[in-house]
Amino acid sequence: SEAELREALAGAKAMGVEAAVLAEAEARLCSLAADTELLSAMELVKSFEATGAVDEETEVVFAAAVREAEAAKVSGALLAEADAWLGRMAAQREAQLSQKRAAPAEESKPSKRPKKQ
Repeated sequence: SEAELREALAGAKAMGVEAAVLAEAEARLCSLAADTELLSAMELVKSFEATGAVDEETEVVFAAAVREAEAAKVSGALLAEADAWLGRMAAQREAQLSQKRAAPAEESKPSKRPKKQ
């Protein structure tokens, strides 16, 4: 677990393990933590999608999680999946906005029925 790894890292520091080795281990630990955080964010978005509760705020928060994962050098496949998911979310939001913009225009169009005389 992450806690065990952090404990082992602290022990290694106390034993005087070389700084370069510790730095590499700390970077890997941060990457693992970021993987876990991104997976959690993806699961949360998945549950929101299942209930139809995805909104612009959800997309903004998820985009921030993806940027953090990129900065932490999350594994390529996981990051690619998250990026693709983010792209789909943006496309869905744009489609919804287009539908909302088109709806008032449809209501204001004159009827094509002939007028009764």
